[in-house]
Amino acid sequence: MWFHPIALQSDEAMLRGKGLLTMNKSVLALLSAAILCGTGNLISAESKNARDRLHDRIGEVNDSAKKVGLKTAFQRVSTETGVPVAQLEALHKRYSDIGPAGVLICSVMADETKKPAEDFARANQSGKSWTRVANDNRISTEMLISRLDRFERALGRAETKTENKDREKRK
Repeated sequence: MWFHPIALQSDEAMLRGKGLLTMNKSVLALLSAAILCGTGNLISAESKNARDRLHDRIGEVNDSAKKVGLKTAFQRVSTETGVPVAQLEALHKRYSDIGPAGVLICSVMADETKKPAEDFARANQSGKSWTRVANDNRISTEMLISRLDRFERALGRAETKTENKDREKRK
């Protein structure tokens, strides 16, 4: 049995021959690119917002920690994370710029990822933001902010106890 070659062409080949398939693919590619660019801007705005919020909370918590002192702050981090105070102090000694809030974040990320806390402190010291370090390790910045909130409340309770002891000594 004999078939004419044109009859054997698929619909796709016929559309390609007329340029319709190429045009459809071009339009689809342009729409996809437009959607990705628009979504990229939203994602970048969200990550900037998360980075700013985490950065702000770290600053606020470190300010609260200064009021109660490093010793009390590290005791609260230890209570919060289960990491011994000596280990927290050693981390802070090597990376003093991170402050007690950074020590808490390193300890929380270490617990979540089972990596050494020092890896996170080193990454931050080398220029990565805490948000970037968290995202690189698939850790939610919202969870870190929540832990910082809880830590700050514990610092507030410690500050109140210290004030009460000072008042009693003055009496």
